[in-house]
Amino acid sequence: MLQKNTPKRGLRIGQDWQFGRYLPGIGIELGHLALMDMFGLLAIEHGPAAEGEAWRPAEIRRTAWGDAIFGIFQAPEALTGLAEEADEGPVVFGRPQGLFGPFFPEWQKNLALPTPASRKGVFVFDVSLGKTRRLIALSARKTLDDLAAGIVDAFDFDMDHLYSFTYTDRFGAAAKVLHPYCEQPPSTAQVRLSDLPLAEGEAMEFLYDFGDNWQFAVRLTRVDPPQRGFDRPVVLESRGKAPPQYPDPDEE
Repeated sequence: MLQKNTPKRGLRIGQDWQFGRYLPGIGIELGHLALMDMFGLLAIEHGPAAEGEAWRPAEIRRTAWGDAIFGIFQAPEALTGLAEEADEGPVVFGRPQGLFGPFFPEWQKNLALPTPASRKGVFVFDVSLGKTRRLIALSARKTLDDLAAGIVDAFDFDMDHLYSFTYTDRFGAAAKVLHPYCEQPPSTAQVRLSDLPLAEGEAMEFLYDFGDNWQFAVRLTRVDPPQRGFDRPVVLESRGKAPPQYPDPDEE
């Protein structure tokens, strides 16, 4: 609509125009208009602002970049295809190239994210619940499911509730991995410790029992060389008494 109502020669805005009055294809709210100017979707020539006004547009002109973007927005089937492709797997830079390529033939290459190396060895985690801490070691070949079992056992809890792990992925977004019964892949039974995007010193959250919400901080302290005896979680160090999983209400 905005593209159709903005002629190629530009749209002049008279001095008698007042904020709050409708502009064809734009409406009365001009905040988004300023944003489109900032991102090059439109070019705005600013006029002298009246008393009480922060700014005033005098002319709105179309840009090649804006015409390309708005042209794509007018083809919803293209956007639908892009969205479906994005849902199929991890982020891949350059997916929009097929849409924008006809407008920008100079776009020839895309950034490629390197595949993270799978680490080997024994992962040593510092797991804390309040002031209670356990140092737990486990082979990098094992999964988050195995780590969850080790944490629950180390804190003398019963293994009869759902749980999740939350950490920051390599794109800087929060990634949550849920118990297999939640049926949301990938599950904790599918993610190996070797593939975790945690550097030494970084932490993730282990949430146990979605009713009582026991929140454990799980920090990767180090990765030791491969060695036998860690196919099951091993508690290397224990500090503090774990709280009761089901506190006596009479004692609270």
